[in-house]
Amino acid sequence: MKHQELLDFEPAQMDTEEPYSARLMSLFALVGFMKSFPSLARKYYQNCDRQLLEIVLPYIKTLVSPAILDNEI
Repeated sequence: MKHQELLDFEPAQMDTEEPYSARLMSLFALVGFMKSFPSLARKYYQNCDRQLLEIVLPYIKTLVSPAILDNEI
């Protein structure tokens, strides 16, 4: 999955039966949450289960954070 795919994603056009679209939708929702509530997101991920953090953190570092920065700039 690439950063540009997340930026180009259109939720209204997604195919609900396709697993790849479901992953993009999940990341799209995560970006929206982290843009809207950055301090709450940081607090949640500081205190969440370590196993969940190990799964989600690579996505946050490689896809979500750059998407938020692109939106801010």
